[in-house]
Amino acid sequence: MVLLGKLFTETLIGNEVISLEGELGSGKTTFVKGAGKALNINEEVISPSFIILREYRGLKPLYHFDFYRLSREVHVLDIGFFDIIDSPGVKFIEWGNKFHNLKKYFDYVIKFEISFKDLRIVRICERDE
Repeated sequence: MVLLGKLFTETLIGNEVISLEGELGSGKTTFVKGAGKALNINEEVISPSFIILREYRGLKPLYHFDFYRLSREVHVLDIGFFDIIDSPGVKFIEWGNKFHNLKKYFDYVIKFEISFKDLRIVRICERDE
């Protein structure tokens, strides 16, 4: 999953917003670890579950959101989401599908599915215009 995240991120320009969707343990955070490798992030990329947002500096900024603990869309405003998505950098949002109105901001939606034990199915979709 790390390699897939790295390879995917190497194809990006650097201002994309990517929604990561899938059940707990399906590989979302591990995928973002690969993004960190592609962007030469020196620190360990870890889950932002309890603090909602982690920001990393590398070749390009990496913003890693986790909306799992947010209960209402208004909380997205409280964390400065709209300021960040307009700034340079790659933005990964775990549980981005939680708030339907944000869908229009996503350049990609990546869906993770646990198929069997350690086997994952990953679907990378560009946003429909």
